[in-house]
Amino acid sequence: MHNNLINHSFLKMTISEKVLFGSRISTCMREAADIFRTPIVDLSDLDKIINHIVASLITLNHESNDSFQRALLFQDEAQLDKYLRLLARYVDRIANGNKSVAQKSGFYIENKTQVLNMYNVFNRARMFVR
Repeated sequence: MHNNLINHSFLKMTISEKVLFGSRISTCMREAADIFRTPIVDLSDLDKIINHIVASLITLNHESNDSFQRALLFQDEAQLDKYLRLLARYVDRIANGNKSVAQKSGFYIENKTQVLNMYNVFNRARMFVR
């Protein structure tokens, strides 16, 4: 069993933030190709969807009322989300709980804090009193 280390907060990012984040993932995973040998999503496909989104954003900036182009942009964003989720699962599987390996992918690492319930705190305190 391995721990899920990757924080999926990228799904809540704006489209522009996702483009930058996706570019970061592509770059970091290429730099760590010795670790991430066979990503489940081809990184060139990730780059293509990012470039397509950038082109759509530029077009929409000039023609803001093009509803068809806007629909294509949202479709591309959904594809980018899918690619990032798949890559996050892949990195979790490869890292197998090792944070330093997961960090090399460029993904944000989940900040897990251990929460003790009152029963555990009470029992631990009793051990020291005895």
